[in-house]
Amino acid sequence: MGNSLYRFSEVQAKKATPATVQESIRKLLADNDDACYVEMERYLRGNANTGSRAFDHAHCVNILLQHDKMDGGMLHVAMQEKGLSEMEIWERLTRVLRTAGFKMHNGKLTGTILEDMSSEETTETE
Repeated sequence: MGNSLYRFSEVQAKKATPATVQESIRKLLADNDDACYVEMERYLRGNANTGSRAFDHAHCVNILLQHDKMDGGMLHVAMQEKGLSEMEIWERLTRVLRTAGFKMHNGKLTGTILEDMSSEETTETE
């Protein structure tokens, strides 16, 4: 493999906008049959699995970054280039989850729109 003047991921990360960072998060959550989401879900439930809700949030971000590292590290590069903290990644992660249809309250996963849809169908059939 020859030397390259530029690295594609670094150039792309410099141009990364919040939407593309969120798109990277969305992709990571869905890849490999939702492996990243499945791994972090118990920490999203907010039962203070690691001792406190803040630690649960940090653990979710760490899981996301571990999956990102296995997937090429685009999110990590964007964090470095844009100066994003783990807290900012947590905020973007919650936006992605809300946009996808998950309900979050005080940093905890409280349900999904699927639950609302099934309860509406139940009341309609009764």
